[in-house]
Amino acid sequence: MPLLRQIWSLFDPRQRRELLGLFMLMLIGAGFEALGVGIVMPFISLINDPSAAYDVPLAADLLNTLGVSTANGVVMAAGVALLLTFTLKNLVLGLMYHLKFRFVFDNQVRLSRRLFGAYLYSPYAFHLHRNSAQLLRNVNEEVRLSFVHVVIPLLTLAVELMVVGVIALLLAAVEPLIAPIAMLSFGLVSYGFYRSVRQKSAVLGKAQQHHAGQMIQWVNQGLGGVKEAQLLGVQDFFLDTYTEHSTRYARAMRFHSFIKEIPRHVIETMGLGGMILVVLLLIARGQPLTQILPVLGLFAMAAVRMMPSLTRIIAALTSIRHFRPSVEVIAADLDALRTGELAASVRASSPHTPPTQHAQDVEFTDKSVTKNIEQSPLELARSTEVGDAERRRRALAEARQNPRPLERELRLHHVSYTYPESDVPSLHAIDLRIERGQSVAFVGPSGAGKTTCVDLILGLLPPDLGQILVDGQNIHAELARWQASLGYIAQPVYLMDDTIRRNIAFGLPDATVDDEEVWRALDDARLASTIAALPRGLDTEIGEGGVRLSGGQRQRLGIARALYRRPDLLVLDEATSALDNTTEREITRAIERLSGRITLIIIAHRLSTVRHCDRLFVLDQGRLIDQGTYDELAARCPTFQQMVQAAEMPPSSLPGARQLRLK
Repeated sequence: MPLLRQIWSLFDPRQRRELLGLFMLMLIGAGFEALGVGIVMPFISLINDPSAAYDVPLAADLLNTLGVSTANGVVMAAGVALLLTFTLKNLVLGLMYHLKFRFVFDNQVRLSRRLFGAYLYSPYAFHLHRNSAQLLRNVNEEVRLSFVHVVIPLLTLAVELMVVGVIALLLAAVEPLIAPIAMLSFGLVSYGFYRSVRQKSAVLGKAQQHHAGQMIQWVNQGLGGVKEAQLLGVQDFFLDTYTEHSTRYARAMRFHSFIKEIPRHVIETMGLGGMILVVLLLIARGQPLTQILPVLGLFAMAAVRMMPSLTRIIAALTSIRHFRPSVEVIAADLDALRTGELAASVRASSPHTPPTQHAQDVEFTDKSVTKNIEQSPLELARSTEVGDAERRRRALAEARQNPRPLERELRLHHVSYTYPESDVPSLHAIDLRIERGQSVAFVGPSGAGKTTCVDLILGLLPPDLGQILVDGQNIHAELARWQASLGYIAQPVYLMDDTIRRNIAFGLPDATVDDEEVWRALDDARLASTIAALPRGLDTEIGEGGVRLSGGQRQRLGIARALYRRPDLLVLDEATSALDNTTEREITRAIERLSGRITLIIIAHRLSTVRHCDRLFVLDQGRLIDQGTYDELAARCPTFQQMVQAAEMPPSSLPGARQLRLK
């Protein structure tokens, strides 16, 4: 039963205990359902012969205690007993449904949070190889579908099978010959219907999952590139591609919705035919009408209860079959995250490095930190559950309050790195030193390894070989403290559709944001006067991606965000590459003001932005080929000389410019 094992794996031990308790309550509910059906036959018999109640000692004693002596009184007492029984039955069933849906939807929230947390805590390399639309679909859609269309139907299937089984036993006890024939007929027809649609349902279920992800992806791509789409007039391309996937998604859902409705009509027809068959069989046996009516009433009551159950059983089986891929994709990711497979993917997938090499390079001095590093992403995500959330928040707050400072030097010692699914190293045997307070730059052609080198320094990627040392200590020994001392600015800056304050204090609760520090960071980024002139100041909404700000203002806001936390080391990853020359000079001057106060690492294609740096590191094809000041490299390094010449050439004189020149 792979599906049951996959569903079982979605729950932690506490949730599994809750599920078992719910299952026991469902058994009790099934017993009450059978009692509700079984009590009808004695009631009909009492209507025909009220004196029969006195043939049952317990009933006779109860009637005598209540002072009931007339036939009408017996029927009335039986009716009250029937009403109370059904009331109790429905109260128990109501409690069962309440607990069932509370269990399902509470755990849907927990699983979504756990999966989202596991993705957030997964290695950066994991996100380089997964489409964000897939992750979005898994967290928001596949978890919901798994619970609504698999877990709930599975619980429904268990309840209804128990109800049908208990009622079938009751009918067999009353009519050992007729009941098995009727139940076998119902079962064969129901199974035949399910078997006829299950294969197509499974195929369309996988198609529905695929097209749901594609719909999200194409909406993201269309809206993300709306400016270019409007300028090029290609809106219909995105619209038509989305519509194609949406149509196929609708086709799969249409089949599923159609199949859900058909069993009810099939079973209604079977139920009517079955009742006629029961009447004919009872008459053929020559039984008197007084005996036929109670049995017929029992079968009628059983049919009224069993037909919806059989309908729900078939619908549940079809739903489980159709939406099984949702459970499979969630279970697969959780299993990989639980075993730490994704956490180790960077090292394990490298053909050049034993998986344990990185661990051997690190000298861990803090056992508690070692334990945190060895946790899988899922274990880290579980620490965001309600019980551990406060502890996790405290640990991160302590790291922010006690960052790992860069006191002397940052050193890369024989560092190599190869991306997963690649055979070519992105960095090879890099050795370099950066002293505290220096401003340095990584330069080189595209694909030289500049950004990879910075990602390693930031701790986003662990090296396959070598170590990254801060004052002699490996950064991965206390990674949270090291990252708490860093500032990072990219191009483009990621900005939330929120206020200026929240974008600068990125990810911090409002109650912990220090407005004085926000204004200090804005002033350092040369943006304070602009924000102060706005009517709402720090509460100004900047729109999605900072659309209401200019390019220079967005970059300055990114600088202010990085400076808000008072970093020891600030990394600028091509932070001015998309700006015009005037704005670039303004941003560069703002950055130069920081030189000497904090350590600066800059990646830039435009050499004008790194001319002031104390040291430049020239990378080419993943190797550090030279280092020195701007003037030293311009005098001796051929690769750097080519970059200088290209920067100084007018565009018309660059190689290939004639072919590119528009007529």
